[in-house]
Amino acid sequence: MVKRKVKKALVVGSNSFSAGSLIESLLKKNFYVIGISRSKINNKKFQRFSLGNKNYKFYKLDINKNNNKILEIIKSFKPGFIINYASQSMVGQSWKHPEDWFLTNSLSTIKLYSGLSKQNFKFKLIHISTPEIYGNIKKKVIENNNYNPTTPYAVSRVTADQYLKILNDVGKIDSCSIRASNVYGEYQRLYRIIPKTIYSILKKKKLNLDGGGISERNFIHIDDVSNAT
Repeated sequence: MVKRKVKKALVVGSNSFSAGSLIESLLKKNFYVIGISRSKINNKKFQRFSLGNKNYKFYKLDINKNNNKILEIIKSFKPGFIINYASQSMVGQSWKHPEDWFLTNSLSTIKLYSGLSKQNFKFKLIHISTPEIYGNIKKKVIENNNYNPTTPYAVSRVTADQYLKILNDVGKIDSCSIRASNVYGEYQRLYRIIPKTIYSILKKKKLNLDGGGISERNFIHIDDVSNAT
């Protein structure tokens, strides 16, 4: 009998809404998954998958403080796929304390990827990025469209994107980047626009839109993004 290879994935930023969707998909495909996040396990109301699943293990670690520990776990676990959702998001707030965004999204992420480039086992790194790096656009763009970040958040994400591209180009990391715009779906936090709109309608409350409501946005369901990933 041929012994089947165990499918293993490690997800950084595992407590995020988007990561929850992917982890649920991986567990359904019989992956053994390790989740890493700086926050505690999500409240059950926002949890996509059963925490009691025997194929899931969680570590509470912060890439800003525990980068070396994360690399130790990766070296021991040897996952076939590493998916990184960890980032300081919230575009508007990045103007107030941009140094926090650069610490997480640039410096700590680069430190993690530098460590991964020195590993001696094969894996695929999937970097969850953002279309914010293209700036304010009114037409469709292709992946290699010029970067034109217009917020501290976007600039902080460009840095790690470019560094990872260099590592990939010289053969130190096998990677790809995912840039999905405006995801929504079940279990999303209530401060996001789609659940916030639904909540406001149900409660008959007025909904104030950032920027005065003049922006037009496309939305995509998070499960479609996870399936593509």
